Amino acid sequence: MSQQSGQLPILDAARYSWQFAMTAFLPTLPAYLVRALVTGAVIAATLSSLSEGAFPLDFIGNVLGLFISISCLAMTLRLAMKGEFDGFTGLKFGVEEARLLLANLMYFLVLFVLGFVAIVLGSIFVGIIMASVAPDLDAMATNQEAAQQYMIEFFGTPAGVVVAILMIAVVAFPLLYFSARLINFPAATLARQKIMMFETWSWTKDQVWRVVAAIVVTMAPVSVISLLGIWIASSLTGMPLFGSPEDIAAVSPLSGFVYGALAGVFSIPTYLCGAALSVYMFKGFDPQR
Repeated sequence: MSQQSGQLPILDAARYSWQFAMTAFLPTLPAYLVRALVTGAVIAATLSSLSEGAFPLDFIGNVLGLFISISCLAMTLRLAMKGEFDGFTGLKFGVEEARLLLANLMYFLVLFVLGFVAIVLGSIFVGIIMASVAPDLDAMATNQEAAQQYMIEFFGTPAGVVVAILMIAVVAFPLLYFSARLINFPAATLARQKIMMFETWSWTKDQVWRVVAAIVVTMAPVSVISLLGIWIASSLTGMPLFGSPEDIAAVSPLSGFVYGALAGVFSIPTYLCGAALSVYMFKGFDPQR
């Protein structure tokens, strides 16, 4: 945080996060490789369950993946905040990780509810727009295929593109705003040794738009890397990105494992930058500092 102006330096926050990701990549690689392998195993189990009904294995894999993800987050936060790194992988699950798990479950629950409400409102908005421009609303109400065809054609027009962008904005805006207000909670939960969720809400109230800008600037390039990894993994394994359930079920568990592991490796910079950004914000916004 700039001590002279009291304003969040957006580019400095991004540079800090990127530099941390570069220096921490090799030390944290064993831990994130474990996470990537578990991700691949979960996808393989999911594909198996689609044909064989192996739900318990699928469920256990998801729970294990959640615990490992939280352990990776705690390990990365400790490294960024205190320079601490224990053992070969740095992975463990104790009281600190349990607090982070509960805090993240609370966070994503609220995010889910907020996202659901935003999607409903966005859908109502799109429905009103399309109802006002539809040539034959009664025909589409009784013919689902005609309605779907009209939607495909509408979103291919300039007006449809604008409506689609507006709907994405309606959904993304509250989620991004909420994320910016609570960006301190992972680092604060670890540092304060207690769940710090809504206690951090007021910390960013005067600079929320600068926090939003810092999130976008920091995460945009690493998100591109992550998406590139998903595309590469999809191309190599045949896993469809936008396929039907039948298309996905046709992919072998081995291909699913490779897809998940590759995508997990390419997502490492995203997790490192996200944790580093939370630590940077905490060091600047923490009222006790």
